Amino acid sequence: EDELQLFNQVTQSGMKCREALVGRCTTNTDGSTRGSFDLDGASFVKELTKLADLGLAYVQAASIHKPRPGEPLRFAVEIFRRQLDLVGFTSYTVNAGISTTLEHASSSNADLLDEIAAFRSAIRSATLNGIRSKDTLAAAKEVLGLCDELRDDILPSLGVELVDGKVANGVDSNRAWRRCSPRDRIP
Repeated sequence: EDELQLFNQVTQSGMKCREALVGRCTTNTDGSTRGSFDLDGASFVKELTKLADLGLAYVQAASIHKPRPGEPLRFAVEIFRRQLDLVGFTSYTVNAGISTTLEHASSSNADLLDEIAAFRSAIRSATLNGIRSKDTLAAAKEVLGLCDELRDDILPSLGVELVDGKVANGVDSNRAWRRCSPRDRIP
C-alpha cells in the first residue's frame, strides 16, 4: 500500500513539475479557459523538493524489521532525475552516483577477490607449516586467528559483515553475512 501511494504521489509531483515548465490550461471562475504558458520556477522547485522528500520519507520508514522494496524508490529517483534533465542539468548532475557506484562496485569486487586470494594463501601456509612441524594445535590457532581477522577487519573494510553463527535482528536466516558501511582496517 505504501509503495502504491509513493508511486501515485511521485507521478503526480512529476506531472506538476512538467506543468510548471510548460504551462497548462486553467478554468476561470466564469467558466472560460485560458492557457498559461509561463515558466513557474517556484512551483517547479516546490514539486522537485516534494519528490526528494517523498523518497526520503519512504527510506526513513523502512527498518530492519520492516524492509521495503527498492523499486518504488528507484522509480522516484528516476522521476527526479528526469526533472533535472528536463531543465538542463548536465549528465554529471543528473546521473550523480550512477557511474561512481558502478566503478566502486567493480573496484570493491576486485578488492574482495584480492583479499580472498590472500586469505587462502595465508590459510594454506599456516596449515602446511603446522603439518611440517607436527604442531597441529598451533596451526589450528593460527588458522582461527586468520579467520577472525577476515571477519573483524578485512571484510568490514570492504563493506561486508559476517554474522558468524550469531542470530541478529534483520539478518536473513539463510545468509551468514550482511552489508555494512565500509570501516577502516584496524592496524
